[in-house]
Amino acid sequence: MHKINKIKSFSYDVCLSFAEEERGYVEEVAESLKHKGVRVFYDRYELVALWGKDLYSHLDDIYQNSARYCVVFASNRYAKKIWTNHELRSAQARAIKEKHEYILPARFDDTAIPGLPDTINYINLKSVNPVELANLIVQKIGVWERENYFPADPDYLFKQLKCKTNSNKYYAYKVCLEFFNILKRLTDAEKEVLLTIILLGCHAELPENIHVDVERIVEATGLTIKNILRDLSGISVFGFECKSIQFHDDHGNLNEHIDIMWNQSQGKKFVMDIVYHMVHGATDGYCVGHAMAALRRNDFSQLSSDTFRLDEHQ
Repeated sequence: MHKINKIKSFSYDVCLSFAEEERGYVEEVAESLKHKGVRVFYDRYELVALWGKDLYSHLDDIYQNSARYCVVFASNRYAKKIWTNHELRSAQARAIKEKHEYILPARFDDTAIPGLPDTINYINLKSVNPVELANLIVQKIGVWERENYFPADPDYLFKQLKCKTNSNKYYAYKVCLEFFNILKRLTDAEKEVLLTIILLGCHAELPENIHVDVERIVEATGLTIKNILRDLSGISVFGFECKSIQFHDDHGNLNEHIDIMWNQSQGKKFVMDIVYHMVHGATDGYCVGHAMAALRRNDFSQLSSDTFRLDEHQ
């Protein structure tokens, strides 16, 4: 079984230190890592964050404190740069304090880099392409819990929705991204109720709405009916319409269920159908406990073949 790493104390999974002349190779590595859901510090991804910063002190903090690993792309050009030497010194200060490896050297050539001992095992970039290096970095990081993550290519979701054309995929992606961003703005209680309804609800009336017995929500969340209705009213500002409907079953017993629909994308079809498959796809292969834990983190990595993993219990 894989050990799941909880690395919430770091802003990034990995930071990249390189000379400008090697940017072409490094950018391919960064793109591949980003595609796989790795939180990577790569300067071009941080243009707004870096704007106006004191780069000397800010980069010192990044390379010393903010990432779990630092990949150093060593080369003749790297050895001559002022900024790369500054980044390396910061990384070395961290490495001295760490009880395990922090600096991961990858070499374009055999140039000696001051402060980077030859005894440290490295990756020879002459025989490893950018995608292969990205895969090695992912293996080094191990299995980890993602937060607020939606994959760039949710191919498993497209398969479930039977999206074959680029226009259909683009539309589904836009709906999902809109819903994903809404989830980040909900309170914990609002999100818990909404996602529980989508997970446990009946999909017979899709794509118009999802409905579920109130007692099932009460049992799953531990909330009272009053609190459930209160939390549902709070999400109406985002375009959700919720109705509480009472009815008598075949035995004459009074029951209540909730209908929920989303009209945020007015005039567009299959919105709730897409959201239903998005939530269920994000929990594919998980037990109930791990499914809800992933949804609470806004982790939708299960929607992509790049980031899907089978559920494993410790």
